[in-house]
Amino acid sequence: MRIPIAWAKATASAATREGRRLALAVWGFGESAPEALRGYGRASFRVYRTAAGFRAIALDREFDPTARDTQELMQRTATDAAYMQLCRAQRSFRARLTPKPWRAECPLPPGAFPREDEKLRKRFASWLRRYESARAHYRTCRYLETIGSGRPSARNARLIELHDRETGVEQALNLA
Repeated sequence: MRIPIAWAKATASAATREGRRLALAVWGFGESAPEALRGYGRASFRVYRTAAGFRAIALDREFDPTARDTQELMQRTATDAAYMQLCRAQRSFRARLTPKPWRAECPLPPGAFPREDEKLRKRFASWLRRYESARAHYRTCRYLETIGSGRPSARNARLIELHDRETGVEQALNLA
């Protein structure tokens, strides 16, 4: 089964010695967040502008989404409460790699997953072609700055490269 890139999510995790899961931290936040990240001092972050706000990727530290210090930092950066709850429940951080359909001037996909009816699968395949064409004219986020002097691990560097390529960070396109 092919999973459309429209729903691709970038997450990475590694087990710690204590058996807890740590994840490459990626989260969205409000306008005051860059200052909160500057004041944090215990990690470096890549900061991006999205259509609805900001996104940050921790470079040199892995965060446990359920840890108290992670939740406090997310609160200081005005991270959406529903996203914080999702991170805790799924024990991971997630970031859209592609624009939401309506931001790329595309309707929502037909039907709900799983699409078991052949007619509905064909309609979805048609929609997916339309969406892929529409999203080619937009990027999901734009790189703004790096806060801190840390450098990513080789593993995190690969994930950041994937994130930046798939979100169109360097492309001269409108945000969606």
